[in-house]
Amino acid sequence: MGTLERDNYPFLNKYSDQVQYRKDDASPLALTTRDSANKMLGGDPAFSSVVQRAKQHNIKIIVDSMARISSSRHHKKYKDLLLSYLDEDGKRNICYGTDGQAEKYEDTAMLNYRKIEAWDLHITEIMSYIEKHDIDGIHLDNGQAWPQIMEPDLEELRRIDVDGEHAYSFEEFMAGEIVMRNENFGYWNTNVMETYPNPFFIKMSKTLWNSKPNFMIIGECWGGYMFEHRQIIMARSAVIPRLYKLPIAISSLFGKSLSKDGTVNACHKSSVVAIKKWYDETRRFLPDGTILLQSSTAHTLPYPAFLYGKGTWASIDILYFMPDIPITFMNEIDGEVYNISQNNIYQHEMTEVEKDADQQQLGGGLKRSDSKILLALGKKDDDQRESSQFKTIKSARGAPSANTRVNEADQKRGMHRVSSQVNFGQAEYQQNSGNLT
Repeated sequence: MGTLERDNYPFLNKYSDQVQYRKDDASPLALTTRDSANKMLGGDPAFSSVVQRAKQHNIKIIVDSMARISSSRHHKKYKDLLLSYLDEDGKRNICYGTDGQAEKYEDTAMLNYRKIEAWDLHITEIMSYIEKHDIDGIHLDNGQAWPQIMEPDLEELRRIDVDGEHAYSFEEFMAGEIVMRNENFGYWNTNVMETYPNPFFIKMSKTLWNSKPNFMIIGECWGGYMFEHRQIIMARSAVIPRLYKLPIAISSLFGKSLSKDGTVNACHKSSVVAIKKWYDETRRFLPDGTILLQSSTAHTLPYPAFLYGKGTWASIDILYFMPDIPITFMNEIDGEVYNISQNNIYQHEMTEVEKDADQQQLGGGLKRSDSKILLALGKKDDDQRESSQFKTIKSARGAPSANTRVNEADQKRGMHRVSSQVNFGQAEYQQNSGNLT
């Protein structure tokens, strides 16, 4: 993290005739371009020397990859790929933020992955970085949501101007230039994902592996509400999932409830069955030969010594004796107990809206509760309990209260379910009867 170019705002000091930086603390997650090393840290020449030295010691270099860019002073090549949304006053704004890590919500801006140009540009940037530095892999920030596609604002895109002409062209309509900030859309909001691999990942992996067959593609997979079991889809889409559920499971043994944002609360102590449940849920329905990465902690979570105390050694034994590949953090083995430089975790924007009688009968909302794969995994009841805890997630600019009446466009969330035409009934029966192989 921090390897790629960010908005450090360089300028030439007219007195010293040297390049200085007005923003030396710019967020490492807000990238102005995704194919150049950070100049404040030495740029491409310095990074190449680091890579060469690492390879002399058989160390592989993996660099972060972001689906978003910096919202300030980004490269002009992204100008035609930016997404926009309308605020409460109907003003057009850049679609800020992400369902990932950031220091400030407005640091980053989303790109329009309905456009094939956005796919090609991202893959081209990765290829360029490989050619310049011979890196061994990439780490997809919040990979469980790639490609991040937002819901089109159909009411705005269909708007007619006062002269009777359409306000937007057919190309702008099809590209979804104006969106409503709902990240769980497109591929991730259909049951097609239960049958077909992620097309963006397949396109990216084929291109990268044609050039470098042993190149590694690792993707973050946090799980959680509306992101259940995405390691299955990522594994069948050529991405190595990096999981974070083990620290949460172990913390429950010590009477600690660990949240994604690093918050630790007291809870009832779980039995060791929590570890078995974690293991079973992690590995169900994975393709043969799947490689999983398990993290001892994360950028936003406390270090194990803080969470487990004297139980730290036992937790490390669990991490290393399980079949997954373990990931640890700097200074963790030296007894460091907490990561001070925290990054914030932002969930996608949701609002609680009133439903009329017909909507109450039909259900609806963002949740794919009718997913056959979730039924086969026996998660339906758990999802209902979990969704009751997350009815409203306040956005950065504030979400309306439950009594606020919103317009018709704001009630349109998600899309019609697409049947995958796969019979999961037998899998569900075998899972319940214990015969699934």
